[in-house]
Amino acid sequence: MNQKFEDAQKAATQLKSSLTNFPGCENTAVIAEKIASAKDIANQRKEFTYLSSDVIAMFKHADLKKGSIYVQHCPMANNGDGGDWLASEKQIQNPYYGDAMMDCGAVLEEIKASK
Repeated sequence: MNQKFEDAQKAATQLKSSLTNFPGCENTAVIAEKIASAKDIANQRKEFTYLSSDVIAMFKHADLKKGSIYVQHCPMANNGDGGDWLASEKQIQNPYYGDAMMDCGAVLEEIKASK
C-alpha cells in the first residue's frame, strides 16, 4: 500500500471529525469521508478536487491571524480540467501527480493575514 495513500486516509479521517459538527461544513466532511474510504489514490485525488474547492472558499472568507496561504493550480489535473489546492508555501508540490510531476503548477492567489 502506498504511504501517501495511507497518509491521505488518516488526514481525511481527522478532517472529517473536525468538520462534522462545524456549522456549514457538513458537505466538506462528507467529501473528507469519501477520501478516507476511497479504494485507491485515483479516487482520493478526484475527491480532493471537490474538497479543495470547499476549503479554498472557506479560507478566502476566513480572518487569518498570521502568515499566508497559497492557492495553487495544476492545469493538467483531472484530465486537463485542472485542479486547485492550498499550500503553506509558494513552492509547488503537486498533489495530483505526486513524484511524476511534483512541480507542475502555479500560484494563483495568496491569501494573507489581515493586519
